Amino acid sequence: MFRDEESCSLGQGTVRHETDKAILFENSDDEQIWVPKSVIHDDSEVWADADDKREGELIVKQWWAEKNGHT
Repeated sequence: MFRDEESCSLGQGTVRHETDKAILFENSDDEQIWVPKSVIHDDSEVWADADDKREGELIVKQWWAEKNGHT
């Protein structure tokens, strides 16, 4: 699911765990994906380090999604 040339949606879900550099995102299919904080796109509803942004659509940079087989 592409939003535009620069981003890719990993779908709706919840942040289950967080480290200094990554989040563990669980999507609506119960798949868990470690996502580096540096690849979270500005359009994402889910944000690291924000208690009120732990659920929603996670949008990442397209190059990372392609490299990791999420497209």
